[in-house]
Amino acid sequence: MSEQRAGSLSDAVRKHWRNFLFAWVLPLVLLFGSRIAEKAGHLNLFFIFVAMPLFFWSSHIASRPYQKRQITYFHAVVLGLIIPFLVWTLAVMCTLPVAST
Repeated sequence: MSEQRAGSLSDAVRKHWRNFLFAWVLPLVLLFGSRIAEKAGHLNLFFIFVAMPLFFWSSHIASRPYQKRQITYFHAVVLGLIIPFLVWTLAVMCTLPVAST
């Protein structure tokens, strides 16, 4: 009836990547969406009606494998928290203006 837990991190990614995809893409949506909303003058509306619902929805979807005991806590933390943070960090670093000397 219930699936067995994924043994390694790569097994967890292979079996449950669809659940974590939204959490991995969310930092990009927040970064670029907030920039667009700021230029349009609707930053508060973006965060209330787009960012917050997407955050809660993607975290709910990403937490399902752990709640169903299909992955370990370590896998849930790495795939649901650390990788989205790394995606956000990389996106911010890539969009920073280059200082000329």
